[in-house]
Amino acid sequence: MDLPLPCEVAPFPQSQTDSMRFCPPKLLPIISSQVLKAEAASRGE
Repeated sequence: MDLPLPCEVAPFPQSQTDSMRFCPPKLLPIISSQVLKAEAASRGE
């Protein structure tokens, strides 16, 4: 059984740095967009 990648279980945006450190480079754009959306939502934008 494969364990999920850290980026799949890490909360945003607190673990943004750790997630980007462990995830494959091809996932970085997806993670970045998720982080930006989470930050925008937290600001109520």
